[in-house]
Amino acid sequence: MEPLPVCLSMLVLLILGGLLTLMTASLDIVSLSLLQKEAEEDKRAKKLLKLKENEAVFLAACRYWTILILLLAGAFSAALLTETDVVYAVIIVIVTAFAGLVLCRMVPLRIALKNAENLARGLIMPMRLVYVISRPAVVAAEWLARLLSVIGGVATDEELTDVTEEEIRKMVDIGSESGAIAPEEQEFIQNIFEFDTLSAVDVMTHRTDVAVLKMEDDPREWEKTVRDTGFSRFPVCGSSIDDIVGVVHARELYEFLYDGSGSAASIIRPAYVVPETVPADILFRNMQQEKNHMAIVADEYGGFSGIVTIDDLLEELVGEIVDEKEEQIEDAPPIEKIDENTWSVDGTAPLDDVSEELGVELPTEEYDTIGGLIFAQMDKIPDDGLTFEVEAYGLLMKVVKISDRRIERVLVCIAEPAEELDKSEDSE
Repeated sequence: MEPLPVCLSMLVLLILGGLLTLMTASLDIVSLSLLQKEAEEDKRAKKLLKLKENEAVFLAACRYWTILILLLAGAFSAALLTETDVVYAVIIVIVTAFAGLVLCRMVPLRIALKNAENLARGLIMPMRLVYVISRPAVVAAEWLARLLSVIGGVATDEELTDVTEEEIRKMVDIGSESGAIAPEEQEFIQNIFEFDTLSAVDVMTHRTDVAVLKMEDDPREWEKTVRDTGFSRFPVCGSSIDDIVGVVHARELYEFLYDGSGSAASIIRPAYVVPETVPADILFRNMQQEKNHMAIVADEYGGFSGIVTIDDLLEELVGEIVDEKEEQIEDAPPIEKIDENTWSVDGTAPLDDVSEELGVELPTEEYDTIGGLIFAQMDKIPDDGLTFEVEAYGLLMKVVKISDRRIERVLVCIAEPAEELDKSEDSE
């Protein structure tokens, strides 16, 4: 056979294969919910909706034609191979495979990701033609496959329909790139998958940041705390902060003060106590079922570790929830790079993040925060308002703000190695 007609025939087949990939990718990406909304007024959307509802049959049909096209391309390649030597035969096979990858797979997928909905609308006629012509063969093949599966005990319909988390994540990424899924929706879906990896200690407000009412104080003092903080629920402690006796609702406190009868103990509700290790998804479900808006988190020794509210758990799913009364204050980032060798770090910044940002190895298994690392190098906790420096683990750390026995901000510099200092002194 003449090489030119054979090569042209192979090129046409590869383009047809790319068209099939374009049809399957665009139909796969287009949103089912969007088609359902538009189907009432748009005829093309209605036709696309029918194909989308029978997508499995359509995809199988396209795969059938793709296999047929590749076999035909292989036949044309064989025709060329019979009339050439081994070297040219190898080159022909490599070029054909490369052209097939580009034209039948990579280019169509990139085009579909950019404009899936318009492509699906424009290709509705050939898509319906492929579906109608191939449906009998696909149904017969599906029936035969099911029969062979039952005979061989290889798989059941339930096993074939299983979808892994990784596959769903990939579909979400594809939908986001095509515009079918908004960035906010993508973040929400990703948060759902990550939610079950969190525990109460990951989402709680630490005890040092919790406004706690004391049993020994007068209810008028409680009212002042309520007004100053603006929160709606407060833990109540007894002889020590680790002795949490219950929870008080601000509304019930005001009702008690207005009524003026009874004792403050009557408005203290039992505390809902959970361990630090309880998974966030289980905690969320339990708090919903038991109608608890606040959970007291206890450490392994039974001490008060912090609190978790329904809002805390919701924020892990949907992002930060800002109350209409909250002031919009732009806080400094936990780790802020000042120059090539200096960082401004929040005292509560996780040591893992500090280690990664600075590119140094720190004892992350021993300490949770950089504040904990600094305090571990000292004999006693300095008084509020003092500034001091600590050098450890190759870092020079200058505490610039300490309040309520907590490090709030620290300047961190990577200390110059002693060898380099010696060399610089010798050179002088």
